[in-house]
Amino acid sequence: MRGDVITRVLGEHVVDPKKDKAIFEAVWTKQLHNPKAFWAPYPLPSIAMDDPVFVRPIPRNSWGGASQALTALRAPRWMEFYGKKKEMKHMMEQWCSAIMKSGGFRQQMDPLTGEFTMVDPSGYSPAALVFLDYARRLSG
Repeated sequence: MRGDVITRVLGEHVVDPKKDKAIFEAVWTKQLHNPKAFWAPYPLPSIAMDDPVFVRPIPRNSWGGASQALTALRAPRWMEFYGKKKEMKHMMEQWCSAIMKSGGFRQQMDPLTGEFTMVDPSGYSPAALVFLDYARRLSG
């Protein structure tokens, strides 16, 4: 099972961007920035989309494939550190667009459509923080 836990390792800067550059680039290219795995239209799903355990349809409170607000909230910590500013901008635009369309702040969304799981109540604070942080960063 290939999950987004690798982003937690990167978020703690365990992989040195200079000494371990080849390791990071392999993980980035083969997994995180791979459109068949984690670089979905609405990044980053909790399980790689091409992994056999990727859950469809996505149920409520599922770490089986939904793009999670907590993962999005943590993304700037590692994406900027490893020099992925262009990709971070794209991710921020996608998340802000999806949040604005949904009319609320929910835990998870479908990584392919950007549709939030609407049975979840609005008011999920990590999604609100994603929106505030991303909107601020995008505004310059």
